[in-house]
Amino acid sequence: MGTEMQVMNIVNDILKVEGIEEAFSCFLVHRPEHEAENLAHFQKELKSAFECLPPEQQEAGVRQYLTLASTMTNQSRLQLLFSLLETLVSNCVLPARMVCESILACEKLQYQNEDFWVECFHLIKKIIGGVDYKGVRAIMKGCCEKAQGIPARLNASILPQLKALENVIEYIFDRNACLLPGYFIVNEIQKAYPDNKNWPHWKLANLLSSFVESFRATAQMVSIIGHSKMLPVVEHSGYADHLINPWRLDPATLKFSLKGNLPYDQNLMQPQTGLLRYVLEQPYSRDMVCSMLGLQKQHKQRCLALEEQLVELVVVAMERSEGEADTGEEVSHSHWLWLHLSSQLIYFVLFQFASFPNIVMALHDKVRIAQTF
Repeated sequence: MGTEMQVMNIVNDILKVEGIEEAFSCFLVHRPEHEAENLAHFQKELKSAFECLPPEQQEAGVRQYLTLASTMTNQSRLQLLFSLLETLVSNCVLPARMVCESILACEKLQYQNEDFWVECFHLIKKIIGGVDYKGVRAIMKGCCEKAQGIPARLNASILPQLKALENVIEYIFDRNACLLPGYFIVNEIQKAYPDNKNWPHWKLANLLSSFVESFRATAQMVSIIGHSKMLPVVEHSGYADHLINPWRLDPATLKFSLKGNLPYDQNLMQPQTGLLRYVLEQPYSRDMVCSMLGLQKQHKQRCLALEEQLVELVVVAMERSEGEADTGEEVSHSHWLWLHLSSQLIYFVLFQFASFPNIVMALHDKVRIAQTF
């Protein structure tokens, strides 16, 4: 007999009601010891059905069990089925992670099926303590995905479902529960919902944003306050690596190389074009620019952001030369600027950090646009 059929037969036995019992339900006197015996019998049957199965068949059996449970309209019977499933997990017959993931993957887990939804998330909260941190992270993602399916306009009939889901996420976020390291949680939230936008549901927005904000102090501890407003002193002899580290920029985005996915100040998350342009303007700054952008001569790595800033500096020099009055001096002020820029261009083009044809074309485009205005 297949696993799914075996599970179906056991569930049918659990839910079976004799005709005479149904007819005289109002007159029956329920004996707790008899019900406890039946419960122990059902637990034994389920244990024998699942105990020696390989993981794939166990998962198929749990899916079948959940599908049958989802059809229940009697809440007490539904609670009985979930209490039996909880016992299987508590007795290590079924792994907690597999049961939680099977619940979240169940097609019948819809907020419209109120009792089944609520009991599912109650069970997840009870057994999630037996799941490793990677599994808890996957469960947290699954809960957020389920929250997206709940309508934004809530009525009283949907509140219990949302509350059951919210309780699970709150429990995962509880640092005292030690289910998932807080940094992993904030990292997942920052990746899934950058800039604190597009939350899975507005009802969860305060919970998620408050947890992210709790790491604001940590972000300040590992960053430099006011860093985006600071400018380095450029020396002709260059810097040691440990002195360059605070000024390192991503060569593609020109953003600071920050540690971890933390809620840093927005100014630190922006491209630092002003910083790179300032350093480029300074004499003897070539080595520092290469260190900031991680450019190495032997790799001949082209940097588009560097090209853009060189073009901007040439345009600024052209504007200064154009607006400079004729003072009668042999050497104008802009002359030294042009000498510096030409030296920078020759160096970066020579080592193929910038493409000279691209710089010329970019200058041509900027001059053409300027002339149209």
